[in-house]
Order: sequence, then C-alpha cells, then structure tokens
Amino acid sequence: MSDMDMGVTQYWALIDADGSGFLDREEFEGVMALSGVLSSQMEIDTCIEQFNVGPEEITQDVYYDWLLSTDTAWMNQPRRRSQGDDHRDVLLLQREAARFDPDVLEALQALWILVDADGSGAVDKDEYLALHYHLYQAMHPQ
Repeated sequence: MSDMDMGVTQYWALIDADGSGFLDREEFEGVMALSGVLSSQMEIDTCIEQFNVGPEEITQDVYYDWLLSTDTAWMNQPRRRSQGDDHRDVLLLQREAARFDPDVLEALQALWILVDADGSGAVDKDEYLALHYHLYQAMHPQ
C-alpha cells in the first residue's frame, strides 16, 4: 500500500466515525462542517441527493466519486431566485466574481505553494488532505 493510499484510508477512517464502512447523514454533515463548505440543511440535502444511493449507502467509493466529480449537470437547472436559497444566482455570481479579486488570487497562490509540496504543479491525494488541514486551521485559529 502506498503512502497515498494510506492517506485516503486514514481520511476515510476519520470521517466514518462509527467504522461502519458507510457515511450516515450525521457523519456527512460532520465532514461538511469540518471543511467549512456547507452549512444549511438544504445544502446538505442537495449533496446527499447527488449521491443517488440510499441514506445509509454512502460508501467510500460513492463519496470519493462525488467529491472528485467533474459533472456539470447541476448547471442545467432552472434559475434560482428565492431569497432563502444560499445558491441563488446572485450569490453564485458574487462568489464567482471573488475568483478575480487580487487579494483572493494572492491568497490562493500562497496556499497552492504551501500545498503543492513536491512542486509538480498537481495535487496528489496526500497534498489534497494537507490542503483540507490547512484550510481548517485557517478557518479555526487556535
């Protein structure tokens, strides 16, 4: 087993808190809270729906397929305008515009240099796990 496989195995052991081999809703919510990615119940529900499996059937393979997916089908959905929707079009456009902010670009470049430890220009799974660790540390200073 390579170091990269061990990193993935250790990550799964961390998020599959009860060791069942499946993520239940509570464990998935914990993963999203830890990463700081999602916060509302609606966002969690939407992600769980994308798994296309039963509520207790989120396996390691299903989770990683979802996490690393490049599927863009969600982009073909109708416009979203509801004020209570954290993914309404106006907010998505504001988030997209932040990508071009010079301060954001500078911070992302600094993070990339930190995370791409081997300087390959690509992030392997161990570096990806390190990225999550550094993001968590930045979001939750001790």
